[in-house]
Order: sequence, then C-alpha cells, then structure tokens
Amino acid sequence: MKEEILLCKNIKIGNYLEIGVRRGRSMCVLASQANEANFYGFDLWIKNYTGSENPGPDFVRSELNKFNFKGNLNFIDGDSKKTIPNFLDFE
Repeated sequence: MKEEILLCKNIKIGNYLEIGVRRGRSMCVLASQANEANFYGFDLWIKNYTGSENPGPDFVRSELNKFNFKGNLNFIDGDSKKTIPNFLDFE
C-alpha cells in the first residue's frame, strides 16, 4: 500500500481501474490520496469467494465515503475477461 501512496504524491491520478475489488481496500488507499479521481471497479461479487467475505458495491461505496471520496465511482459486474474488453471497446 505504500507504493500507492507514493504514486499519488508524485502523480495526479485522474482515473483508476481495479480488477477484483472485493472489500475495496486498495480503492480506499487511493481515495485517501486522490479523492477526486474517477474509479472503475470490476468484480464478480461472488459471496464468500475463496472463503473470504466479498460484501459488494454498497459496502465499498460506504468505505470510500469515509475518505470523503468525490470522484465518479463505477462498478462493472461480471467476468473481467469479457467486461474489460467491452469497457475498453476492444473487438
């Protein structure tokens, strides 16, 4: 997580894309340093994935609010092998 903080201090983050959001911990680290960036989170949101809680987008949204997140937040549900190419408009 130190790397994300150092990155944000040296580069103005405008957009952030994350595959496998789960509880949103990495998003929160970035939001603490770049709370106006646009976040795009891709996840299947499978409950109890590999024995670990995966509480969903509403939980992540509430966690980001703790960091006064003001940017646009977009969650894309589904298999990233399909949703990322669609998101980037690759064919």
